[in-house]
Order: sequence, then structure tokens, then C-alpha cells
Amino acid sequence: IVIVLPPPADAFLEVADSLDALPCGGDLSFPVSTNQPWQVTVQVGGDWLSLQNQAGIGNGIVMLFCQPNLGIFARQAVISINAGGLSKTIVVTQAG
Repeated sequence: IVIVLPPPADAFLEVADSLDALPCGGDLSFPVSTNQPWQVTVQVGGDWLSLQNQAGIGNGIVMLFCQPNLGIFARQAVISINAGGLSKTIVVTQAG
């Protein structure tokens, strides 16, 4: 049996909707604004985008590493962040 509780009434989660990664790759980060423990996962694009930290408590910074895009086409990754029953999706686009 799995019991899913609603988020606390005062819970909030604010993150960017999207990020742009340089074609040459490298480090990328984004702030997390919340009053809850949070966890980040790469849903799509895990073959070229990796998380350097996957969880935190309260406000924090998510650090990512992007492999270079050696192709001519842009590619996208999808990251999800969950905090206290709230969820957001972030799309990372990397030009080719």
C-alpha cells in the first residue's frame, strides 16, 4: 500500500522552466527555491547530461555536467525536481 500525502500548505518550489547548455559542454547550474527537501532526476538525456548533486534541503543549487554536442542538431534533456509533494520539469537545450 502506498499512501500519497498532499504537499504541506506552506510548501513552495521555484525553478527555471528551461536552461541552455553551450555546444562545447561543461558545467551548468540552476537555483532551487523551496522550503522542503528536494530530489532531482534526469528523465531524458542522461547519456549526455549528468547530475553532480541530486538532493538537498531548502534553497540550493543543482550542478549539472553536459557532454559536448558534436552533432549539427540541437538536443534536449528533461530534468524533474520534486520537493515536498510538488514537482517541476526543466528542459535543457544544447545547440549542435
